[in-house]
Amino acid sequence: AAMEQPLVWVDMNYDRSPSEMVWVESEKWGALNGGLLSLSYGYGKIQYVLNETVNGQEQGAVIDLPGVKFLTGVMRGRFNPADGQLYACGMSAWGTNQMMRGGGLYRVRYTGKTIPIPVKMKVFEQKIVLEFDSRLDPNVASDVSNFEVKSWDLLRSKKYGSDRLNKKTLRISKAESFENRLELSINDLEKVDVITIDYKIKNSKGEPLTGSIQGTIHELNKSL
Repeated sequence: AAMEQPLVWVDMNYDRSPSEMVWVESEKWGALNGGLLSLSYGYGKIQYVLNETVNGQEQGAVIDLPGVKFLTGVMRGRFNPADGQLYACGMSAWGTNQMMRGGGLYRVRYTGKTIPIPVKMKVFEQKIVLEFDSRLDPNVASDVSNFEVKSWDLLRSKKYGSDRLNKKTLRISKAESFENRLELSINDLEKVDVITIDYKIKNSKGEPLTGSIQGTIHELNKSL
């Protein structure tokens, strides 16, 4: 009871060893400016953090930044005020899948292309709302077969890791889009240690928006 709950319980399939979190402090990063990044030592990648505060409790989810994969695990990152881009340093030792080099210094820049991941996420009593940086194709976004939502619980103990308990595939009763906002209606949505949302949709330009979100629900917003 004395433990401060984490913003998100990160599943090993999404990251086996997060290293550092970095706030995006650059207008050159478009819609991601002001957001939060999680660097991965375990998988040598960067995840975008979809965080919110509900009833005073921090919670959220993570999703991979597409097209970013390093030759080493990544340990630290900073935004350079001179060019507004992210510089990250990494290394390879025990506990990382990325062992191609012993170390590395990387520059990551936003090219201005369509961002295929949501920039915001909110969880309500019977609905998950995702906001993207581009207008969605309403026909594709309204097809519930383009989404899959699963959940499970964890057992916190002295053991290393936990089995997936109470595994469920949640039924999406309706999917709707309003400009850049996607709403997934789920009647049996509840507080849970792990929830995953796989989506495969398009924006109004026909560009693919595909990704896999993994988060934690500590609290549910009452109304939209």
